[in-house]
Amino acid sequence: MEALIEKLKSIDLEKLDYLSLFDHILPFNPLNINYQNELPPIIDPKDYARNILLLDPIELVLIHWPPGVESAVHLHEGFWGYVGVLKGEALNYEYTLDNKVLKQRRIVTVKEGGLIPEPDGVIHKIANASTDSPLITLHFYSPALKDLNGLKLFDIDGTIVELNEKAPTASLHLPEDNYRSYLKNQFEFEECSEGKTHLTSPILPKPSNDEIKDMIQAYYTEQASNYDDNDLDNELRRNYVYAINDLLVNDFQLFHPEKVLAIASGTGRRAAKIKLNSGLDYELYGVDLSQEMCDLSIEKGIHAICSDWLSVELNDKQFDVITMLYAFGHVPSAKERIEFLEKVHQKLKIGGAFYFDVFNINDPYEWGKRALNVFNEYNLDYFGYEKGDVFYRRKGRDEVAFLHYFDKERLIALLKSIGFDITFVKTIGYVHKSGENLENDEGKLFIKAVKR
Repeated sequence: MEALIEKLKSIDLEKLDYLSLFDHILPFNPLNINYQNELPPIIDPKDYARNILLLDPIELVLIHWPPGVESAVHLHEGFWGYVGVLKGEALNYEYTLDNKVLKQRRIVTVKEGGLIPEPDGVIHKIANASTDSPLITLHFYSPALKDLNGLKLFDIDGTIVELNEKAPTASLHLPEDNYRSYLKNQFEFEECSEGKTHLTSPILPKPSNDEIKDMIQAYYTEQASNYDDNDLDNELRRNYVYAINDLLVNDFQLFHPEKVLAIASGTGRRAAKIKLNSGLDYELYGVDLSQEMCDLSIEKGIHAICSDWLSVELNDKQFDVITMLYAFGHVPSAKERIEFLEKVHQKLKIGGAFYFDVFNINDPYEWGKRALNVFNEYNLDYFGYEKGDVFYRRKGRDEVAFLHYFDKERLIALLKSIGFDITFVKTIGYVHKSGENLENDEGKLFIKAVKR
């Protein structure tokens, strides 16, 4: 801690801005900072405790959060900075206030070693994600705040509270003489409405490839029993799925494959339906991370194996067709995507086809553009992210999954470098003009790549 404080004391305020402060923080690994002697004791188990370590030239504050404790939603007005997570796991809830409506914008999970950005004007709250372990955070602010006088807090009942100089924390349960003003019915609150069924949930630092695969396995296992119903009940998703299925049926009928493999076969519903509609009698195999999903595939007559694609043993089998529908974006990194495609290429017969679809990073109706914004706002490249990475969860569910958004030209170049010829790249409407074959970027990319 001493070395960090001495480093911060040398900052030239005339040259300091929001971005350069990040550069000053980077040399210090939060996991190596010895904070124990400076940790403030918890006085109120329902509130956090602060210890101001530095006020000149910037503010450095060590905060101790009891299990389950969170700040109030508050506005950073006239100051900015970053929050490093030293121990535990923090949740950063971001909000927007427009036309007297406070909307939840995003929930970000920040683990040990991660940094939470707090630009000027942000409305957010920080919460200890654990109900049984403490959270320790280190806050860097400029300009330094001698106290919390004037800080605005938001209660979801529509009340805006302004603190005075007596307030020790950004909390809504302080004594009345800690508030400068207390105004009711100032806004309406709206839960996060980013999508009808799913929410983005970034995680910092980016989990390892194996951790991401475990997350995806848990995500789909959680939904295995009602996945098909959720799929078919969503009109946009249903139209899109039927359009892709029809394209595959039409193509299969042209060259009559004898052996087909569905990677990420899921419940087997789509693979079995495509085979039925084609009228062909090919051998159908499946691979999926979730045993529960594989069990459902086996019930439909598919030779399903529960495994990661890079680990699955298929002996000498080669296939006329390999499909991967709605799942290639789950591959967790650029390196694994290369290895993944190389194995697909290896397992195809000469002239065999790989059909797959991906989310288009340039689709204005999808999360691609927002993913790029988060990438820049949170400096995600420093935390192991690639442009286009997204973590998300289904509303009302606990498990988080991973998805990568793709740039069409870069994806085509990757496929060609591995030894594929591109037969077609179609843009199929998903959120916008669902199921339609489009001539622009307003949909997902459906690709047929042939082994040369």
